[in-house]
Amino acid sequence: MKLKPGMVISVLFSLFPILLFSQSRNETITGFISSLYTNHSLTAGAIDNADIEKILQCGIKAPSARNSQPWHFTVIKNLQIMQQILPDTVEGNIFIVVSGLEKQQGAIFDCGLATENIFLAAQALALGSHIYTGPMAKVNQGYKDKIGIPKDYIAISIVKIGKVEQGVDLVSSASKRKVESDIVNFQ
Repeated sequence: MKLKPGMVISVLFSLFPILLFSQSRNETITGFISSLYTNHSLTAGAIDNADIEKILQCGIKAPSARNSQPWHFTVIKNLQIMQQILPDTVEGNIFIVVSGLEKQQGAIFDCGLATENIFLAAQALALGSHIYTGPMAKVNQGYKDKIGIPKDYIAISIVKIGKVEQGVDLVSSASKRKVESDIVNFQ
């Protein structure tokens, strides 16, 4: 069967709504983003390499100032190394360490955009994801060479990705969010 262009778009859109960009209004994307929560407890189970590749491609496609793309992604699958950095990591979880050019102005912000793309892509693939910035000093001081972060780069964030427990109630599992009136003002 030959796929028609419209069929390809329909299939991609139904599978990965957050990965597509449109100039038109798209309530599916805003609904998807509004439904997200950070998974604090990821379960064991290997993540498909094709899914890892899709997630990485979304990180690569993040916007950056002057299209400088000042990032490097390190995928860690070694459980022992991951548990040294974050002890609650279980078999099958992966880390994607987002590193940025140490001396490039704006690299931290640009790497933050790549980090969010990775987080969103994992969620779009029905995987759990959690962003960490707390262990970055530990990573930069003791793990850069061990995990292959290039010279002139510093680790900015880790996105921990894994399987999620089936049947988890997303509403009660999510942390309480601040109300809009406490964090937004209009002038």
